[in-house]
Amino acid sequence: MTKHIVTAGGVIVHVGKQNEAGVAVHVYQGEYLPAGVIKSDLEHCLRLNLIAPEDEAVEELAGGHVVEGHVVDETVTVPAGEPSDKWKLPELKQYAANRSIELGSATTKADILVVLADAETAAKAEAERERQAELAKLDEAQVEADRLAAEQAQA
Repeated sequence: MTKHIVTAGGVIVHVGKQNEAGVAVHVYQGEYLPAGVIKSDLEHCLRLNLIAPEDEAVEELAGGHVVEGHVVDETVTVPAGEPSDKWKLPELKQYAANRSIELGSATTKADILVVLADAETAAKAEAERERQAELAKLDEAQVEADRLAAEQAQA
């Protein structure tokens, strides 16, 4: 079976059986798609050129070329999963580059892991703020809908 690599900034695919919703998985640029991606998601990503077969993607991402503003090192493959102290320093740096995370003065594995954890925390906090703002908008819309319904009932 052909392995596929994400060539866009990132994609969300579903892993599971074709006729089920599956589990949503976010895969970032330069990473391999996990096994078991639902066929329709795979076809959709291929059609939109978000992913490419391994041999084509390596050519596209290789050689230290700049892809979407990130320097991609052809010799570094980012492991699947979350960064850990088991990862090599170049893998951590490439993980950060793939996600546009500025490492600043962090040069050691320990320092980079702290920066990555902080970035993850900040991203989660921002997502929560956005979710709360969206919920507030929905609440406002519901209040307005209730008000209009009450006005119509009185009319």
